[in-house]
Amino acid sequence: MILEDSSGNSFQPKSSEEIEKVITLVGNDIDHCILSDGDSFIQTAATREGLLVEYHDAGRYYQSTDTNLPADTVQRLFTKFFEGDISWKQEIPFTLQNASSSAASPATGAANSTGGKVTEFEARSLKDTVMNSVKNEAQNSLSYFIRRIVRRFFRRIF
Repeated sequence: MILEDSSGNSFQPKSSEEIEKVITLVGNDIDHCILSDGDSFIQTAATREGLLVEYHDAGRYYQSTDTNLPADTVQRLFTKFFEGDISWKQEIPFTLQNASSSAASPATGAANSTGGKVTEFEARSLKDTVMNSVKNEAQNSLSYFIRRIVRRFFRRIF
């Protein structure tokens, strides 16, 4: 597993305490952090009143419905992800942000992963994803916004 923060630092955490320490910095010294394991990852970013959690697993991308999570909750989620305990996905509610990471972008008018036309659900999902991202990013600096969009773009491609 690799833990990366918004300042570009990345390392292989050896304990959950190392992960928890980085999470305490989110919203203070760093804007976000990502814990990845192959194609799966969990990430958190600061909001006005707390933290937002997103994760990617099995070709699907999810976002916490609560965008003001306390740090101790996020630390618990990251720790369970680190330990391979999948019960963290049931601790807080998440919403599906896109139907499949292999689906082409509805904005390009391309076909989805099944080769058919993009469904209204996929287009609406993209709109919701973009709107949620814009709302969250408006709270942060422009450079953070650009880095995050680029990172999401590359994660969705690969």
